[in-house]
Amino acid sequence: MKIIKSLSTLIGMLLVACGWVAAFSMAIYALFESFAVVSYLFGSGAAFLSLVAAPVLLAVAPLYVALNYGDWSLLLITYGAMPVFFIFGALSSVFFTFGDSNSED
Repeated sequence: MKIIKSLSTLIGMLLVACGWVAAFSMAIYALFESFAVVSYLFGSGAAFLSLVAAPVLLAVAPLYVALNYGDWSLLLITYGAMPVFFIFGALSSVFFTFGDSNSED
């Protein structure tokens, strides 16, 4: 039974790590792509200033690309990072419950 508990805890930790890596990489990709959109439209100076005002960069740029060009991928990547993180977190909590040391043997 200890092997199953250890394996469940290991799988839970791996799922948490995968969730963090996936959400972080999606967020960084969305940030760079949004920066490229703002830089193309308004120039690099305005793009650099929009880093201070992040809602312009991360909220308006994906919507602009989606509505004007029909490319919804940046919008899905920008707003899809948190559901991916929550799904991995929920799955890992199930495995952590199985691997809990206070559960019955």
